[in-house]
Amino acid sequence: MNKAKLGLLVVAALVVAVAAGFLWGAWGRWGLERQVRDAELRAGLAEARSALYAARIDLAELNYGKAGGTLDRARKTMESLAGQLEGAGRADAAAAVREAMARAGEAQQSAASVDQSAAGRVADAVKALARADTAPQK
Repeated sequence: MNKAKLGLLVVAALVVAVAAGFLWGAWGRWGLERQVRDAELRAGLAEARSALYAARIDLAELNYGKAGGTLDRARKTMESLAGQLEGAGRADAAAAVREAMARAGEAQQSAASVDQSAAGRVADAVKALARADTAPQK
């Protein structure tokens, strides 16, 4: 009977040691995964902001066709970014990105009709995107 109890204690200690090792290793990985996800979100915000600034330059040069294409690229980037933000639990930042996406759509329509107000709408999109960058994380 003593050998059975001793064997059971050894197996239980082994199970506890393996579980503790797994949790210890996973704990650091979870933090790194969160940092990678946050870096990817910041890179996506920078890419969208870059496309919006490029569209402003195109509009300043009165190149409405190129501005429309650049705004379309910015909108696609922001659409992907909004989904990532929602998946990360940052609904407030995702809402700000969706607002920026709507403003970029309005600017794209204005650029298609060769309207000078497109630059102002792009500026509004940049401001909305800035709110997404400063939105608090959970």
